[in-house]
Amino acid sequence: MELAAAVPKSEGDRVVESPDDIATAGFRWKISAKKAKSWTVSWAIKLTNNRHDATGGRIQVLFLDENGFALEDHTSFTKRAISPRKTLLHEATVQMSPDLAGRIRQGIATVSSVAKVNRKTQR
Repeated sequence: MELAAAVPKSEGDRVVESPDDIATAGFRWKISAKKAKSWTVSWAIKLTNNRHDATGGRIQVLFLDENGFALEDHTSFTKRAISPRKTLLHEATVQMSPDLAGRIRQGIATVSSVAKVNRKTQR
C-alpha cells in the first residue's frame, strides 16, 4: 500500500478550459484516505465569479496515469451559486480502487458555468 505515498506531486496538474467569466486558481489533488478496498482522492479548486450575477460552476476532473491514460472521470457542481466578484474554494472527493488511485500522476480540470434558468422567459 506504499505505492501512493511514492507518487510525486505532478507539475502537470492544470485547468485546461474555463469560461472567461470564471477565473480558476489553486487546482490540486491528493490521496486523503486509504482503506483495503478503496482509496479517497480529494481535490480542490478556487473559482472566482467575474460576472455581474451569481452563477454556479461545473467542474470535470480527469485523473491520468504516467502515459496520459484516463483512470477516473469525476464531475462535481458547486453546492451554491458564486456571488458576483467573489471567490469560492470548491472541494470534492472521489472513491477509487487502490490500484487505480496509486497510478494517478496528473489531474486535469475543465470548468464551466451553470446558468440559472429564468422560468419567466421559458414560457
